[in-house]
Amino acid sequence: MSLAVSKKGLTLKELLQRTSHRNAKVRKDALMGMKDLFLMYPEELKLNMHEVIQKLCGRFGDEDKMVRETLYQLLKSVIFPTCNEDMPFIHLMMGYIFVAMANLAIEVRLMAFKFFYLIVQYYPAAFSLHGEKVLQNYADILQKNQFCLEDKGRLKNVLVGLLRCLSLLPSKKVEEVHRRVLHAYEPTRPTDFADISVIISKLKDLFPVLVNCFQDLIPLIHNTPQLDAQTFDFLHNILQSINLIVRFFVYATDKGYSESYASMSDQGISLVLLKKFLSVFPFNAVHSEKDDDRYFSLNVVIAEIFLHLDEWIRPPAELLEKFLAFMEHALLDKIHGETRSGREKQMLTLVHFMPKLVAQVIGDWKSRLLQAFTKTFLDCKPESSVKLACLAAIEEMLFSRKGMWQPDGYDPEVVGPLITWIRELPVLLILLGDRHPSSSEAVLHLLLDLGRFASPGTFLAKEYDEVQKSLQEFYCTYQEGDKCYGPFTRLPLECQKLSIYSLAYFSHLDSPLLTSVTLCCLRPDLDEDVLFLIIEHLHSIFRRGKIEIQDHLSFFVTLVTRFNVFPENIRSAIEEGTKFSNRGTFKELIGVVFSCLEQMGDASLVLFLLEREILKQILLKPPLDNACAMLRILVRLDSKPTRLSEESIINLSNFIPSYLIDVVHCMGGFDAEPKEAHFRTLMDYIVPCFYMFESSRKLLNLVLNGMGSMITESRINDIVSVLMLMLKDDKMNRIISSSRAEFDHVSHSIRSLKLEDSSLTVGERRNKRVEGNEGPGSDVLTTPISKDLCLKPESRRSGKVLNKKRSYAQFHLDLGQSDFNFRTCSACGVKYAPGEEEDEKNHKTFHRNYTHGFQYKGCRNERVVHMPCSELGRIVLVLGSYSPAQRNKVQEVVKMMEIELGGGWIFHKLCKARGFLTIIKLKSFCIGFTLQQSQIAFSPPKSAGKALAFSYTGTTSFMVYKPNAVDS
Repeated sequence: MSLAVSKKGLTLKELLQRTSHRNAKVRKDALMGMKDLFLMYPEELKLNMHEVIQKLCGRFGDEDKMVRETLYQLLKSVIFPTCNEDMPFIHLMMGYIFVAMANLAIEVRLMAFKFFYLIVQYYPAAFSLHGEKVLQNYADILQKNQFCLEDKGRLKNVLVGLLRCLSLLPSKKVEEVHRRVLHAYEPTRPTDFADISVIISKLKDLFPVLVNCFQDLIPLIHNTPQLDAQTFDFLHNILQSINLIVRFFVYATDKGYSESYASMSDQGISLVLLKKFLSVFPFNAVHSEKDDDRYFSLNVVIAEIFLHLDEWIRPPAELLEKFLAFMEHALLDKIHGETRSGREKQMLTLVHFMPKLVAQVIGDWKSRLLQAFTKTFLDCKPESSVKLACLAAIEEMLFSRKGMWQPDGYDPEVVGPLITWIRELPVLLILLGDRHPSSSEAVLHLLLDLGRFASPGTFLAKEYDEVQKSLQEFYCTYQEGDKCYGPFTRLPLECQKLSIYSLAYFSHLDSPLLTSVTLCCLRPDLDEDVLFLIIEHLHSIFRRGKIEIQDHLSFFVTLVTRFNVFPENIRSAIEEGTKFSNRGTFKELIGVVFSCLEQMGDASLVLFLLEREILKQILLKPPLDNACAMLRILVRLDSKPTRLSEESIINLSNFIPSYLIDVVHCMGGFDAEPKEAHFRTLMDYIVPCFYMFESSRKLLNLVLNGMGSMITESRINDIVSVLMLMLKDDKMNRIISSSRAEFDHVSHSIRSLKLEDSSLTVGERRNKRVEGNEGPGSDVLTTPISKDLCLKPESRRSGKVLNKKRSYAQFHLDLGQSDFNFRTCSACGVKYAPGEEEDEKNHKTFHRNYTHGFQYKGCRNERVVHMPCSELGRIVLVLGSYSPAQRNKVQEVVKMMEIELGGGWIFHKLCKARGFLTIIKLKSFCIGFTLQQSQIAFSPPKSAGKALAFSYTGTTSFMVYKPNAVDS
């Protein structure tokens, strides 16, 4: 590892030794060499930090100016940014700083204050630990008044450092209105001062020194033709220091420090300000516009001091009049778009104190100040910090504890400005757009508070209602078929919530504004949390009676019918998953709509109000998801039997056939054994129609007739799929039995179309196959439509696009030979296609099982209950220890037995359905008594019955049962 040396080859130890050399140039070069070394080898500084700091502190009071400046740059650029705060280092450095501050050479003393300012920038705790000595040294250096006048530039670092230290004092913070901060910069203020009382004492000594410095410069201001930048900076820093001291005294007084209260009394600071300071207020420029800006800044600082002291001083009426006149002039003065340097920052201070000032003044001044403030509010740019401060001031003036708007009344003088403020808010929202969310949030907060404090029937409530018209553009406007979205949908979530909450405080939500909000709900990129919040909040407003029921129902219908579900292709949405689909959001939306509709009252009444509008939208043939949602609403509100009108039944019968066909077509048809996800999704769209068919058999008949009339070559496969879905559902299968004529009509139409197709020539049929008209289900259409359609999935050809992978299956030329027609087995009744290997194999298997049964070989250790007389049979007891394969084989035997016996197993849970009636009848029976044949009576027989009775009893004199005779 190489040795760490400077550019001149010196080690750190050698450089540290040279910092104490008697030659100033050597000391300076040593400091520069240390800077180079630390930049090349940062670890050297970290390893030797204590030694380096201890050696360099001795140079704070170096007699050579260049050495001190070089040391300052070394500390500022290398050492302080590298090392973290270390309390021993601070104490060590401050000891040397205080020694340098007491040096006889004024240059060394001034540089010591510059070093201290640098230390405070990096280590603010240095002031809180040594505040007493620091303030004492500042007071000593500033007491040389003559020196101040002659060397204002040299004292700049002193005042800047003092201003930095005073800003670290705890003070009365700028009041925040609710959740908004008016001033972005808040310095870090350590509050762990050793003794506040000592700090108060030192500041009390420093305060008159600063006032005297300022007073001694006043003649210079009046005598010079122009206020130069150096003099302005000096004056401004002095005034800012005085302002910070006053704020600290106000803070200490509020905390209960008696020393501070004594300082603020008429015999203390307040008296000094009245006699020597405020009497020169305001400064007036007589020269350039640049001077005017500088004087304005000085006057604003004096005004801020006055406003902090207004609770302790009672200024003469003449001085108060001058102060109010300055405030009015400052607010009314045009700021030229706030491009003039320094004006905007100064206006923030004045605007912040407006609520406090307006609450205290009386007479004509209140109205004048409000008008001036209103002009400032209207003239400043929407995105400016002054506009934000004005919003906070308006809220404080109206709704604070001492505000002008009280629940039991309001100040008449505020009516005019208040109207202007309220009407400006929606305009301001639109101008702000989505580029300044913090300002938009402040406007929305104010709007919300205006609504909360507006009691029904009051002037404020009426003005708040007028805001609705202007707010439409903030949400969305609809002109000539085009939607123009406002800033609402692009603002942050917090702003959107505030705007939604403010809707609840309108006395009545008008239809145009509700339409604008509804259009925002249809925007695809709107956050789903905001969507559901809007629905929930609007429903809450409706329950309070602030939305008409027709408007509220129209809101729901619009959501359901116009919500853009993507992707529109259902099958691709299932295959791609939910990552690029909002179907989940739409389903959740429908659930929320159902919940709201159920809360609105009686379902039959809600259906009566919604029926016509929903049917109107359905007939417009919306996308499948929206149509399905509307059908689900009708099902949810309807009952059994249906409450829908005849007109609605007819309209639905015109829509549902094409709807069912489109659903099946979009899903790619129906397979007898589809994938679970596909089948579940398919049934989600189909089931609402099944519920309608169950409620109205007339609708089912009309739909079946409609499907029969829609059968074409391009639709036949989809129609067959729809019918198969109906048959697959057990409940629909039972319902269809009551509409057998219509169902058979559809079946006949399908067979007729197939017969027409089979009558074509060989060339025509080949062309049809090339065109793709023979799709899924085409080879089952020559069969009557029944459950058998679902029992032979293997014999159906797939209608999907052929796989690109090459197939080497054997093809046959269809030249009209009979072998390619379907055959029906006379023994087992199965229809199959000769020549097709798979069909023939399935037929042989079924035929063998049907005619000869199948062999049950049994299993090891089986328990035989009984051996019949025949040697070929046995009765076996099925045990619970059988394997799944053995159980499946047993199940095949059971299934064959059921077919042979013509019935299924009797389950215990289905027994005794009518057993109780049988038991009652048995109570009158004679138990344990055997009846003879001659004692049996027959019901009055006919000729066949007589023959049966004769063969059983062996005599023609059998007894006949006469019910009437027994009952009597």
